[in-house]
Amino acid sequence: TFDDNPYSLPFDVWKGMTRFFISVINNGTLLDTLTFNLIKNNTYASGDSGISEISRILQGTLTNQTSLTLIAWPICNPDYYSGNCSVYCKVQDTCDGHYTCEVNTGNVVCSANWAGDTCTERPIGYSECPMKYDDAIIPGSGFLGTWVGSFDCNSVEYSTRMDISDLGALGTQPKGVLKFWNTEAMVNGSQEIMGTLSMQGSFTLIGLQWINKPDDQTVLFVLGDGKFDDAEQTISLEFKALGFCTSEITTLYRPKNTTKECQNGGVCVRNGTGE
Repeated sequence: TFDDNPYSLPFDVWKGMTRFFISVINNGTLLDTLTFNLIKNNTYASGDSGISEISRILQGTLTNQTSLTLIAWPICNPDYYSGNCSVYCKVQDTCDGHYTCEVNTGNVVCSANWAGDTCTERPIGYSECPMKYDDAIIPGSGFLGTWVGSFDCNSVEYSTRMDISDLGALGTQPKGVLKFWNTEAMVNGSQEIMGTLSMQGSFTLIGLQWINKPDDQTVLFVLGDGKFDDAEQTISLEFKALGFCTSEITTLYRPKNTTKECQNGGVCVRNGTGE
């Protein structure tokens, strides 16, 4: 009795074919029988969008007065693959593995930047299960925070400070604030910045809008050719403002804290190299 449509018939291992015997009964009386051989070398994975159905119009074999349109196909249970549904593979994105399953064979397919039999091996410099941020891998979480240094623009040396406050959900979209100043030239500027950070540490940051715009500068800075060294905690980059100036590659560092006694007996702290 078929109470459901479609109706599922379980099997352990698909052997290439199965035979259907269908009886037509009315009030306990056998009226007719229908038979159907489903022959299919390969099965389909659960969720496969490329399923090719086998359709047949079955005629009765006793009185030849009944007919039935039957559509059938063999399909594997979820997480089982191959031509006979004997290969088990469950998609992983944990410390136990980072992979999907090939739809025809069930073979493990490593996600990007993962390797090994169970896709738990990372390129040199990455741990087996790296730090996470919003459930996403951070390619260089040490990029966050404050960086200080200087750069030359039109033969004027500017002190600069870059504060990276966020890396985005995937850890690849840094944003923050860039400040630059020269006391003698009476220049004090700042702008919001945002850009991209690759897993290899290269980055580009562009100015979004002015927070404090110097009188003689109309173009926002682009920070290009950037390279972040997580081990050394340094940043190398080029400052460029179209039609204004382009600096040579310069290096920014983490600020050092210097302390001295204050007149009131407390402790004074300032960022910089300490003068």
